[in-house]
Amino acid sequence: MRVLKIIIGILVVLPIALYLVREPLIKMAVNNVGSAVVGTKVSLADVTFSPFSGLLELKGLTVANPTGYKTTNAIKLGGVRVQLNPNSLLTSRIQIQEIIISEPEITIEGGMKNNNLTALQRNMASDEPTAEQEATEPATENAKKVEIDLVRIENGKVNVTKPFELSASLGTITMRDIGKEDNKDVSISEFFSTVINTVIKSSTVAASSEMAAKGKAMINQASEGATDTVSKIGAKLKGLFGN
Repeated sequence: MRVLKIIIGILVVLPIALYLVREPLIKMAVNNVGSAVVGTKVSLADVTFSPFSGLLELKGLTVANPTGYKTTNAIKLGGVRVQLNPNSLLTSRIQIQEIIISEPEITIEGGMKNNNLTALQRNMASDEPTAEQEATEPATENAKKVEIDLVRIENGKVNVTKPFELSASLGTITMRDIGKEDNKDVSISEFFSTVINTVIKSSTVAASSEMAAKGKAMINQASEGATDTVSKIGAKLKGLFGN
């Protein structure tokens, strides 16, 4: 009789325990997978998940800069909304209808060719793991795969710190049918890497365009004054796109 009471007690408490630890486990998984992929600290502030509707919401997701850069974060996401098929969580392939990433803020520190974002890309492409990757490398064997109908990144902003501060609109980025073409298997870490690289590429293009436009306007304005001022602005722009 005592054993039966213990079993009944476990069955009563277990669903409550699973509900309470569900969000912390998701948060830990995002932090570990993200950090292992980019080689710097990935931090998630808050997460909510409804297992019945399959709605997952992430808030305050940040990607820290590699060592040696002054600004704290390279990437900061305002919010991430994921709609998935909850039944697929019990299988080896997670089916996701859409992922909406809102208000990402990307900071570029350095030149357009050599900066904090390109350092992140080198981390992701390198065969030599960083200390962060060694500490958080997820197991690849039997890793879950994902297939995603739609990923949309909207209302983003790119900040540039030098040679003069400016901000540029990132625009809307759309990706479709990830992990569905030719039955290609895509792991969660591979998907994370794909999104980060896409955001970095779009951010660099947007920042370069805005920087060129602002530099041209400054040169035109300065040309009405001293010639040496024009030369200094030109040298700054040359250094930016050359590094």
